[in-house]
Amino acid sequence: DNALTSFSCSLNGGTAVTTNIAPYTSSLSLDIVFPTFGTNSVLLTAVDLAGNTNVSNAVFIATRSDLGFSSVPNPYRGEGEIVFLNVSAGATVKIYTISGLLLRTIPESGLTAMWDGKDKNSRNVSPGIYICTMKRADGSSVTTKVMITRTRH
Repeated sequence: DNALTSFSCSLNGGTAVTTNIAPYTSSLSLDIVFPTFGTNSVLLTAVDLAGNTNVSNAVFIATRSDLGFSSVPNPYRGEGEIVFLNVSAGATVKIYTISGLLLRTIPESGLTAMWDGKDKNSRNVSPGIYICTMKRADGSSVTTKVMITRTRH
């Protein structure tokens, strides 16, 4: 039987908080309040009845919904992906050069959109400032800027 007996959570490398669970619990939910906006890490440790331990580290990006359409990280330094936050359901994000050339169109996925820093031909874009426009399903749009300081390796 792999029912959990204890579960601990450590936020951003802080002290772990352990919760003992009644045996035979088949599911567990957590409400986590992140202390800072931006990137946060959560280290989760679960122990089952047999004493087996499973450790998982997850990274979350905490944002404020009142900030509107935005991106993280910004500036982008060539690692990971650029995540557009607060993207309306059914919207698309269009990435343009500062001179107005359309580089890429990205669909919304789970109220975010992910950009790997590449154009529609899978080439790394050059360092610089890019105009990013979210076009909503109702036709309205909102714009933000992304600064790229280094391209992907």
